[in-house]
Amino acid sequence: EQLGYSKALKLLKETLDEEKQTDLKLTDLAVSNVNKSAERKSK
Repeated sequence: EQLGYSKALKLLKETLDEEKQTDLKLTDLAVSNVNKSAERKSK
């Protein structure tokens, strides 16, 4: 940031935040699908 890259830093932070949110959503999706699949197989 000290070298005048504040715009790039902001974009990188935004991208990282988006990646984190995507990771959380994909994890939730995977866990819920695994749970549903396991439930069906146990019946």
